[in-house]
Amino acid sequence: MNSHHRWLLEQLPKWEGEGLLSTDAARTLRERHMADASQPGAAQIIMGSLGALLIGTGLITIIGFNWDDFSRPLRLVFAFLPLLLSQLFSLRVMLRGDASAAWVRETAALLQALCTGACIALVSQIYNLGGEWPDFLFWWCLLSLPLVWVMRSGSVAIFYLIGIAEWSIHQVWG
Repeated sequence: MNSHHRWLLEQLPKWEGEGLLSTDAARTLRERHMADASQPGAAQIIMGSLGALLIGTGLITIIGFNWDDFSRPLRLVFAFLPLLLSQLFSLRVMLRGDASAAWVRETAALLQALCTGACIALVSQIYNLGGEWPDFLFWWCLLSLPLVWVMRSGSVAIFYLIGIAEWSIHQVWG
């Protein structure tokens, strides 16, 4: 709810008391400009992001500390599991259609794009495939591009444009 709606809802009891609005008109305005408590506030978004960052960092630290002790198949599970979970999250968002908030759709798409890059990098590291940064960036951008259309994601489109511009610069001046 923006500040104009909040101001209007604060003024309605005064206007009703002064006789400027009838009870029916005030009720109609309240219904029309109802407070939407389902949208998270800035503090909720910040605290949720900070919590996810701390939990993710802790998991990465624990896995990284024990990485040399894991077998290749277990390492591949750690490489593909985040990608699979992000794809399931994206599928859930897509199945909900327009009922999903735009920020949820953007989050799912960007998470899936980042998990794709992490999976490529981990598989390359597990099997010592080598390669150059521009090649990795090209395949990462190419695999992330369908998310722009499927998930209608502006953030992945911006990521793609920045990534492909970086790749192009390496191709010209590499």
